[in-house]
Amino acid sequence: RGGATAYGYKMINNGRNNYKGKPVLDITVDEDGEAPVVRLIYFLARERNMGCWAIAKHLNDNGYKTRHGGLWTNTQVRQILTNPIYKGYYELRQKKNERGNPKVISPFMPELVIIPEEEWNATQEVMEKRATRKKGIKNTNYGSMLLAGLMFCGYCGEKMTSFQGKSKTVLVDGKEERRFIPKYRCRSVR
Repeated sequence: RGGATAYGYKMINNGRNNYKGKPVLDITVDEDGEAPVVRLIYFLARERNMGCWAIAKHLNDNGYKTRHGGLWTNTQVRQILTNPIYKGYYELRQKKNERGNPKVISPFMPELVIIPEEEWNATQEVMEKRATRKKGIKNTNYGSMLLAGLMFCGYCGEKMTSFQGKSKTVLVDGKEERRFIPKYRCRSVR
Protein backbone atom coordinates (compact mmCIF):
# COMPACT_ATOMS: atom_id res chain seq x y z
CA ARG A 1 0.00 0.00 0.00
CA GLY A 2 1.33 3.45 -0.84
CA GLY A 3 0.97 6.73 1.02
CA ALA A 4 1.83 7.90 4.50
CA THR A 5 1.62 5.62 7.51
CA ALA A 6 -1.08 6.11 10.10
CA TYR A 7 -0.19 8.29 13.07
CA GLY A 8 1.59 6.15 15.67
CA TYR A 9 3.59 4.14 13.14
CA LYS A 10 6.83 4.59 11.23
CA MET A 11 8.48 2.96 8.25
CA ILE A 12 11.81 1.18 8.71
CA ASN A 13 14.23 -0.39 6.25
CA ASN A 14 14.99 -4.00 7.13
CA GLY A 15 17.46 -4.41 4.27
CA ARG A 16 15.08 -6.05 1.78
CA ASN A 17 14.72 -4.88 -1.82
CA ASN A 18 11.95 -5.31 -4.36
CA TYR A 19 12.41 -6.67 -7.88
CA LYS A 20 13.51 -3.19 -9.05
CA GLY A 21 16.22 -3.05 -6.41
CA LYS A 22 14.44 -0.42 -4.32
CA PRO A 23 14.21 -0.86 -0.55
CA VAL A 24 11.06 -2.40 0.88
CA LEU A 25 9.99 -0.55 4.01
CA ASP A 26 8.19 -2.26 6.87
CA ILE A 27 5.66 -0.59 9.13
CA THR A 28 6.29 -0.67 12.88
CA VAL A 29 4.89 0.98 16.01
CA ASP A 30 6.58 4.30 16.88
CA GLU A 31 6.89 3.66 20.63
CA ASP A 32 9.23 6.60 21.20
CA GLY A 33 7.10 9.27 19.56
CA GLU A 34 3.53 8.92 18.37
CA ALA A 35 2.17 5.68 19.90
CA PRO A 36 1.87 7.15 23.44
CA VAL A 37 -0.22 10.01 21.99
CA VAL A 38 -2.51 7.45 20.29
CA ARG A 39 -2.95 5.67 23.64
CA LEU A 40 -3.78 9.01 25.28
CA ILE A 41 -6.41 9.78 22.62
CA TYR A 42 -8.11 6.42 23.19
CA PHE A 43 -7.92 6.86 26.98
CA LEU A 44 -9.56 10.30 26.81
CA ALA A 45 -12.34 9.04 24.54
CA ARG A 46 -13.01 5.83 26.46
CA GLU A 47 -12.36 6.68 30.11
CA ARG A 48 -13.05 10.43 30.19
CA ASN A 49 -15.92 10.31 27.65
CA MET A 50 -14.41 13.21 25.71
CA GLY A 51 -15.52 14.01 22.17
CA CYS A 52 -13.17 14.61 19.24
CA TRP A 53 -13.27 18.40 19.64
CA ALA A 54 -12.46 18.20 23.34
CA ILE A 55 -9.63 15.70 22.74
CA ALA A 56 -8.11 17.93 20.04
CA LYS A 57 -8.34 20.91 22.40
CA HIS A 58 -6.72 18.90 25.21
CA LEU A 59 -3.85 17.83 22.95
CA ASN A 60 -3.29 21.39 21.71
CA ASP A 61 -3.51 22.89 25.20
CA ASN A 62 -0.94 20.39 26.50
CA GLY A 63 1.59 20.96 23.72
CA TYR A 64 1.07 17.79 21.67
CA LYS A 65 1.73 18.36 17.96
CA THR A 66 0.70 16.42 14.89
CA ARG A 67 3.28 14.57 12.82
CA HIS A 68 3.95 17.74 10.82
CA GLY A 69 4.12 20.02 13.88
CA GLY A 70 0.62 21.46 13.51
CA LEU A 71 -2.39 21.73 15.79
CA TRP A 72 -4.81 18.86 16.25
CA THR A 73 -8.30 18.95 14.70
CA ASN A 74 -11.39 16.92 15.49
CA THR A 75 -11.10 15.21 12.09
CA GLN A 76 -7.60 13.92 12.84
CA VAL A 77 -8.73 12.64 16.24
CA ARG A 78 -11.79 10.92 14.69
CA GLN A 79 -9.59 9.24 12.05
CA ILE A 80 -7.36 7.85 14.79
CA LEU A 81 -10.32 6.68 16.88
CA THR A 82 -11.99 4.84 14.00
CA ASN A 83 -8.98 3.28 12.25
CA PRO A 84 -8.76 -0.51 12.86
CA ILE A 85 -4.99 -0.49 12.33
CA TYR A 86 -4.58 0.46 16.00
CA LYS A 87 -6.05 -2.92 17.02
CA GLY A 88 -3.90 -4.77 14.47
CA TYR A 89 -6.05 -4.88 11.32
CA TYR A 90 -4.86 -3.04 8.23
CA GLU A 91 -7.69 -1.47 6.25
CA LEU A 92 -7.39 -1.09 2.50
CA ARG A 93 -9.86 1.22 0.83
CA GLN A 94 -11.22 0.65 -2.64
CA LYS A 95 -10.75 3.22 -5.38
CA LYS A 96 -12.71 6.40 -4.68
CA ASN A 97 -14.97 6.08 -7.71
CA GLU A 98 -16.06 2.51 -6.91
CA ARG A 99 -19.21 2.74 -4.82
CA GLY A 100 -20.66 -0.09 -2.87
CA ASN A 101 -17.39 -2.00 -2.59
CA PRO A 102 -16.63 -3.09 0.95
CA LYS A 103 -13.38 -2.13 2.61
CA VAL A 104 -10.78 -4.87 2.65
CA ILE A 105 -9.46 -5.73 6.11
CA SER A 106 -6.20 -7.66 6.53
CA PRO A 107 -5.76 -10.66 8.79
CA PHE A 108 -4.77 -9.83 12.38
CA MET A 109 -1.21 -8.47 12.63
CA PRO A 110 -0.08 -8.49 16.29
CA GLU A 111 3.01 -6.37 15.53
CA LEU A 112 0.74 -3.42 14.65
CA VAL A 113 -1.30 -3.41 17.88
CA ILE A 114 -1.17 -0.15 19.81
CA ILE A 115 -4.64 -0.48 21.38
CA PRO A 116 -5.82 -3.96 22.46
CA GLU A 117 -8.95 -5.05 20.62
CA GLU A 118 -11.13 -5.03 23.77
CA GLU A 119 -10.17 -1.40 24.46
CA TRP A 120 -10.65 -0.46 20.78
CA ASN A 121 -14.14 -2.00 20.78
CA ALA A 122 -15.03 -0.32 24.09
CA THR A 123 -13.97 3.02 22.62
CA GLN A 124 -16.20 2.42 19.58
CA GLU A 125 -19.15 1.75 21.91
CA VAL A 126 -18.50 5.01 23.80
CA MET A 127 -18.29 6.88 20.49
CA GLU A 128 -21.49 5.24 19.28
CA LYS A 129 -23.29 6.48 22.40
CA ARG A 130 -21.94 9.97 21.75
CA ALA A 131 -22.96 9.92 18.06
CA THR A 132 -24.49 13.17 16.88
CA ARG A 133 -27.24 11.85 14.68
CA LYS A 134 -30.31 9.92 15.67
CA LYS A 135 -32.45 8.25 13.07
CA GLY A 136 -35.30 10.49 12.00
CA ILE A 137 -33.90 13.65 13.59
CA LYS A 138 -31.97 16.01 11.39
CA ASN A 139 -29.37 18.30 12.98
CA THR A 140 -29.12 21.74 11.45
CA ASN A 141 -27.15 24.87 12.16
CA TYR A 142 -29.20 27.24 10.06
CA GLY A 143 -32.76 28.50 10.02
CA SER A 144 -34.77 30.37 12.63
CA MET A 145 -32.50 29.22 15.45
CA LEU A 146 -29.86 31.91 15.08
CA LEU A 147 -27.44 30.57 17.70
CA ALA A 148 -27.23 27.06 16.22
CA GLY A 149 -23.62 26.33 15.33
CA LEU A 150 -22.37 29.32 17.32
CA MET A 151 -22.91 27.99 20.84
CA PHE A 152 -20.68 25.33 22.37
CA CYS A 153 -21.49 22.73 25.02
CA GLY A 154 -20.01 23.61 28.38
CA TYR A 155 -19.44 19.93 29.18
CA CYS A 156 -17.70 18.50 26.11
CA GLY A 157 -16.96 21.49 23.87
CA GLU A 158 -19.00 20.26 20.88
CA LYS A 159 -21.13 22.70 18.88
CA MET A 160 -24.77 23.13 19.83
CA THR A 161 -27.13 22.44 16.93
CA SER A 162 -30.81 22.98 16.44
CA PHE A 163 -33.41 20.30 15.94
CA GLN A 164 -37.16 20.09 16.06
CA GLY A 165 -38.67 18.15 18.91
CA LYS A 166 -42.13 16.68 18.51
CA SER A 167 -44.96 17.48 20.88
CA LYS A 168 -48.34 15.76 20.92
CA THR A 169 -51.21 17.28 22.88
CA VAL A 170 -54.66 15.76 23.33
CA LEU A 171 -57.25 18.51 23.40
CA VAL A 172 -60.40 18.52 25.53
CA ASP A 173 -62.52 17.48 22.55
CA GLY A 174 -60.25 14.42 22.01
CA LYS A 175 -58.38 15.72 18.98
CA GLU A 176 -54.63 15.27 18.84
CA GLU A 177 -52.51 18.29 18.06
CA ARG A 178 -48.92 17.72 16.91
CA ARG A 179 -46.37 20.50 16.99
CA PHE A 180 -42.70 20.82 16.21
CA ILE A 181 -40.75 22.71 18.84
CA PRO A 182 -37.35 24.12 17.91
CA LYS A 183 -34.64 23.26 20.46
CA TYR A 184 -30.87 23.38 20.92
CA ARG A 185 -28.75 20.39 21.84
CA CYS A 186 -25.13 19.32 21.98
CA ARG A 187 -23.93 17.49 18.88
CA SER A 188 -22.53 14.69 21.04
CA VAL A 189 -25.89 13.84 22.64
CA ARG A 190 -27.28 10.52 21.52
